[in-house]
Amino acid sequence: MRPRRTATAPAADLVRSEVYKILDHYLVITNLAEGLWTLSVDGKPVPGAFATQAEAWVAGVTVADQHDRLRPRAVDSPGAAPVAVGAGRRGLRGKGP
Repeated sequence: MRPRRTATAPAADLVRSEVYKILDHYLVITNLAEGLWTLSVDGKPVPGAFATQAEAWVAGVTVADQHDRLRPRAVDSPGAAPVAVGAGRRGLRGKGP
């Protein structure tokens, strides 16, 4: 008597997703098959497929950066001037009070 063949696992069992949080964004990178990765940023799918996880990651960071650049920035108070980071008490020219 021959043993019964075992059923192969459905392809859905092989799908693997990883979630990454980058500042205010969530990247979901999904491996559908060998050499086939998909991406969604903040729950919205990014069109296309990627050959590697690294390519999907770079595309996700790029999309998140574009979203940040399009978002209006909050200002502490109306008419506030931008502050140079590291300027310190003396300002950018180095002249003290």
